[in-house]
Amino acid sequence: MIYVFFAIGAIPVGALLWSIVSLCWHRPRLLKQELLSMLGAFLMFPILILYIGLMEMGVRSLVSLPGLVFGAVFVTGVTLFVRAEVLKARDRRIALWACGECGYDRRGINGPCPECGSAKPPERPS
Repeated sequence: MIYVFFAIGAIPVGALLWSIVSLCWHRPRLLKQELLSMLGAFLMFPILILYIGLMEMGVRSLVSLPGLVFGAVFVTGVTLFVRAEVLKARDRRIALWACGECGYDRRGINGPCPECGSAKPPERPS
């Protein structure tokens, strides 16, 4: 039983650690996605309370009012966390024609980037 508790507890703890590392990594240009990710990770913690209630009271705790509220909060937390991570991944994508350092449009330009001076050409997929 204790092993299952640790496995279920790893979900919100892992999400919270992921959010904290992301928050520290993107601190100079903080986006609202980092804060949404952190909020979603905090809202995942009721799964532990729901699991403890399931172990103590059985299935009745899942269909009781607190169980439904904790379940709704958990689903909201997972939704916020996943949505924030998808938005962060979408914002990180750099187009093939963009400069790898600053994102400047380098279509039709040979040589260094006129914006940042990077001599590295845009990477092409093989």
